[in-house]
Amino acid sequence: MRRFTSLFLFVLTLMMTLPATAQESLDLTVGGVGLSIGDSEEVVGLRLNFRDQRMKKVTGVNATIWMPHKDRGGNVHGLALGLPATGVDNLYGVGYGILGVGAKNDLHGLAFGGLGAGAGRDVTGLAVGGLGVGAGNDVKGIVLAGLGAGAGRDLKGIVLAGVGAGAGRDITGIAIGGIGAGAGRDFVGVSLSAVGTGAGQRLVGLHIAGVGVGAPTVRGIMISGVAAGGVDVHALSFAPAYFNVRDGGG
Repeated sequence: MRRFTSLFLFVLTLMMTLPATAQESLDLTVGGVGLSIGDSEEVVGLRLNFRDQRMKKVTGVNATIWMPHKDRGGNVHGLALGLPATGVDNLYGVGYGILGVGAKNDLHGLAFGGLGAGAGRDVTGLAVGGLGVGAGNDVKGIVLAGLGAGAGRDLKGIVLAGVGAGAGRDITGIAIGGIGAGAGRDFVGVSLSAVGTGAGQRLVGLHIAGVGVGAPTVRGIMISGVAAGGVDVHALSFAPAYFNVRDGGG
């Protein structure tokens, strides 16, 4: 353990001091393959750096202490490791950060963030966030979030969120939200929430909520503790009250 600690502190010192020198990295490589300590551009193997600025592509393992400088991330094919956080342009593989994992563009594979995981465009695969998981465009796969999970456009797959799950356009699959689940347009699949489930246009499938379920168009089964409603409803409804969205009648 003492040897490991000494080695870790030595490497950490190099990671923090090399970028300030004329030499951006210490490369122990042959033909670009091997070990690189510092802000190198391309490496196949193991790359250790404090904070990325010049990195373009790493095939293997990219381990950093902090998120990259603004608009300075690169692509990682393999493992992106953050102690405590890491960020890239695109990740194809596995991302792990004690605090979080982020991709400027796309994240494909597995992502585990102590606080959160997300991408500016798409998240595809398995994403786990202690607080939340999100994508600017689409989320496709399995999402586990302590608080919330969301997609700017579509969410397809299985989502389990402690508080809520939502999508700007469509949800297709299974969504379980501690408080609620909702889609800006269509929700096709299965939902379970303690408070409510809703969609801007259509609810299709099985939707269960502690308080209410509703959408302008409903197809399937609605089960709620208080009320269920819609305008065009062709569904089995199990609720103490039915609310007609069109005329406000009960």
